Amino acid sequence: MGLWLSLILKTAFALIGLSWYLGEVIPEVSEKELETALWEREKIQNTGVGEGVALPHATVSGIKRSFLGVFTTSERVSYGGDEQIDVFFVMVGPPEERQTHLALLSKLAKMAITPDILV
Repeated sequence: MGLWLSLILKTAFALIGLSWYLGEVIPEVSEKELETALWEREKIQNTGVGEGVALPHATVSGIKRSFLGVFTTSERVSYGGDEQIDVFFVMVGPPEERQTHLALLSKLAKMAITPDILV
């Protein structure tokens, strides 16, 4: 895994900026490609897992390795329906690392729903 970022986002609209932050450390693809891949995946199924946590993720051709970013908001923001989120584990990786991608998602999901782990 290549990246661990933490920052404070002030509004739900700033979440679109996640692709900008990731784009700064992933030179192989454009910010727009990252944003599109994340939103296309989100349209399939909301990645909120409860307890104020979401796991947006996507595979993106052209990336050489997987990246993980951790983003927080100063207050919980609406994230699809009634879900309120303040911690985002955002992961992108190349299609050829799909098994690594899925294994990490599984571990993150289990960790994220563990009571008090993110307190």
